[in-house]
Amino acid sequence: MLGIITTRDIITYIVLSRKKKELEFKKEYLSTTGKSTVSLDVIDSALKEVEEQLTPLEMKILSSGITVLQLHKTQIEKFTEQIKSHTIQQLEEALTRKEGELYDTIMNRAQLLKENLNKKEELAELTILINTLPTEINNRIKTWVEDDISEGLVDLSGLPEEKRDKLLNLLNRLGIRCYIDGDKLVLGSPGEGSQAKTWTEEEVRYINDEKVWIPKDKVSDFDRIVKELDEVTRKIQAITAKKQVVPLTDEEEKEFTELQNRYIQLVKERDQIISG
Repeated sequence: MLGIITTRDIITYIVLSRKKKELEFKKEYLSTTGKSTVSLDVIDSALKEVEEQLTPLEMKILSSGITVLQLHKTQIEKFTEQIKSHTIQQLEEALTRKEGELYDTIMNRAQLLKENLNKKEELAELTILINTLPTEINNRIKTWVEDDISEGLVDLSGLPEEKRDKLLNLLNRLGIRCYIDGDKLVLGSPGEGSQAKTWTEEEVRYINDEKVWIPKDKVSDFDRIVKELDEVTRKIQAITAKKQVVPLTDEEEKEFTELQNRYIQLVKERDQIISG
């Protein structure tokens, strides 16, 4: 059944689940206080739309037998219970005053939820990956992600190098520092002079709203290429628009061809950095 679940399914599930919780809170807040920038009918309509999309996806994921990973799950649940112990009026007062223990709890929980949303792609990939691994490895990695474990190791014996490397990269991208020492995946950083395999540090960039990870030592090259691509694209668009009105001179045709060739070359250079 696992094969029917894709990273896109899990990403959509994460986004819709977050949206549903936000709408449910707004509905409760409005029903209790009568204060909101939108009507209860509008919230109900939005909630219904989200549930129509989310319910079949929840059933699909449930039938697969997998559990979607959540960063800092244990801490988020603790914050949630603390917040639930207060009334809506107390929450409203804390958010109005923007200070106090309850306000800090609300903000800390919100920050952890935001981190989950920002890292939904990595969580989706890791969820799919660990559910193809032996149960012991699956459970151990799940604990690292959800319980904020700072020390530990897991035996990767029998795992192909490709999966070992993917585990290493995804965990570090999620902020869980670890390295591979022989057949062991170990939390933390290796000692000085160690021959252990470590994560090649990366930074996030976006191409047409799609997240990509760029090796830190290639970031400046990537940014330069993207900047030039934008400039070349604008020039191509300007000449294309002109061609629709008047014929181009020989010099303009030559420039147009050169720009198109440069665009192809830049895309190739950009994609080479992305693919490593």
